Amino acid sequence: MPPTLDLDYHPGCLPKQIDVALPTMNAEPRLRNTLEMMAEAFENSVISVNRLIVVDGGSSDGTLEISEDVAREQGWEYYVADGEYTLPEARERLVQLVETEWFFFQDDTKVIEPDYITHLVNAVSP
Repeated sequence: MPPTLDLDYHPGCLPKQIDVALPTMNAEPRLRNTLEMMAEAFENSVISVNRLIVVDGGSSDGTLEISEDVAREQGWEYYVADGEYTLPEARERLVQLVETEWFFFQDDTKVIEPDYITHLVNAVSP
């Protein structure tokens, strides 16, 4: 069972929702699994996803369709900016697009464990 954190004990110390920043390009084979595992990790934590922000470097596969489908299935807001971005440029653009005080970078190749977000929350909690 994943560790838990009672934010009522530390009211206002952490946001209830954060934006997820996803730089990507041609990630169709792995993206659905990556996003579904991330969704599970957020569901197991006390923080929820406000918006999935995707900066795409010019995908020619189903990357954008998959990210939009998962966002819709999870009930997240969805925003995409596409163009000719290198990874550092995509990350910089994502930082500009984030609207929440805190945000989470999710790489399109990284599959996170179900308790990953909870561990992050515990690491930054007072």
